[in-house]
Formats: sequence, structure tokens, C-alpha cells
Amino acid sequence: MATTRPRQYAEDTEVTVQRSQAEIAEALQRYGAADFITGTVDGAGLICFKLRGRAYQIRLPLPTIADDLVRLTSAGKLRPAAEIPRAIEQANRCRWRVFLLHVKALIESDRCLAIPLEEALLAYVALPGGGTVGQEVLPRIEAAYASGRRVPLLPAPEE
Repeated sequence: MATTRPRQYAEDTEVTVQRSQAEIAEALQRYGAADFITGTVDGAGLICFKLRGRAYQIRLPLPTIADDLVRLTSAGKLRPAAEIPRAIEQANRCRWRVFLLHVKALIESDRCLAIPLEEALLAYVALPGGGTVGQEVLPRIEAAYASGRRVPLLPAPEE
């Protein structure tokens, strides 16, 4: 017996991906971001911008056939193959709406709750030479937990 799949925020949105991307750009630009670009790279949505002297790069994993929102109906049953392309497009719209909510929450937390945006966005800081702080640090944190010892979180600077 199939169980009902939990509903996701904006699951039934009709807002296009392009509109969500434009709203994200508007929110960031109102907050002072510059050099904003958005696109798709290697199966992920990508947003890059500069804010307060730092460059940020945020990747948004895009939906695939493996995602429950694509694979399963709201009743928890397997979706017919003919419906998969539309389900992927709908999940993509949903994902960008969630991302917009995330960006707005980060901005408001900086404005209202005294959580500095630089701290909230730390994982997304673009590093010289490519990659982000999160891509560098998260595997090292995993290693520290696995070994029970502290490890350097960033590589030593090259001489």
C-alpha cells in the first residue's frame, strides 16, 4: 500500500523558473548585491553575485527522476512515464521558489535578527581558484568527526 507523500512548499506553483530567478535577482540587488548572474551548470542551478566585497556562488541541485516529487504522485504511487517530463518541470519550478524563500530569509535574518549575512552565506563564499568555502570545508568537517580529531578546515596558503 502506497503512503501519501508529504507535500512540499510551492509544489503546485505556476510561477516560472525565470520569474523566480528574476525575483531572486531583485531581492539580492535591493540588498546591495552586484554582478548577479544565474544559469544552469552540470545539472544544477547556479547563482553568482558580489555583496559587501565578497563573491558568492550558490548551487541549487535540479530535480531528477530519482526525486520523490518527480517519481511519485501526491498519493505516493509511481508516476506514469508519460508524466515524468512535466513532473520534472514542476519540481524545477518548486525548487526555485524554495530557493527564493531561502534567499529572502537570509536577507531578513541579517536585517531583523542580527545574524550577519556574511556568516549565513559563509559556505557560499567563492574562493580564488574556484570552488566555495562549503566545498572545501564540509569534507574536512566529516573527516574531523570520523577521526575524532581537529583537522585544518582550509588548505594552507600556497607560497
